[in-house]
Amino acid sequence: MNRPRRIGIYGGTFDPIHRIHIHIGRTALESIPLDEVLFVVAAHPPHKRRETLTPVAERFAMVEAALKDEPGLSPSSIEIDRHGPSYTADTLETIHALHPESELYLILGEDSVEDFPGWHAPDRILQLARLVVAGRPGFRTPTEALHTPVVELPVEESGLSSTALREAITRGDDVRHWLPEPVLRHIREKELYRAHR
Repeated sequence: MNRPRRIGIYGGTFDPIHRIHIHIGRTALESIPLDEVLFVVAAHPPHKRRETLTPVAERFAMVEAALKDEPGLSPSSIEIDRHGPSYTADTLETIHALHPESELYLILGEDSVEDFPGWHAPDRILQLARLVVAGRPGFRTPTEALHTPVVELPVEESGLSSTALREAITRGDDVRHWLPEPVLRHIREKELYRAHR
């Protein structure tokens, strides 16, 4: 008997998407294993000020460029196409309705686990998806507080963040090691992260 299709959901602002994001997605794809990982670009994350974000069209374009040659990793505009705040519970509801026979796996950074109980409808999230936690330096995953089994990803340790990358780009630092070439090219062409220099 064939197993159900397994779909990973990896949400974020991806401002910009970088190599660690892709590494986490690929690791989940191969180690769980999953059939596909959706990189869900948040349009209006409720915990972030909208005016500090790069326009969502640019963020989605960077995700598309980064994943073009990454089999099994796909950009998703599901939260862009929906009006209102980008709540994970709503996103999972929509994906579940589209793929009712599939198993959903929600991929989180370890730093997000601490805030998870305060998310919108966390119990509903746990009903719809299994949590996958990618480790991050400086955080100890308090998974016992979630009262649910989690999958822990064996990812390489890195303190890289999109915030640090934006600051580095603004300073003119060399960030080629952290950004896929198509993403770096898009940033240069659109002159992103330079407005406040």
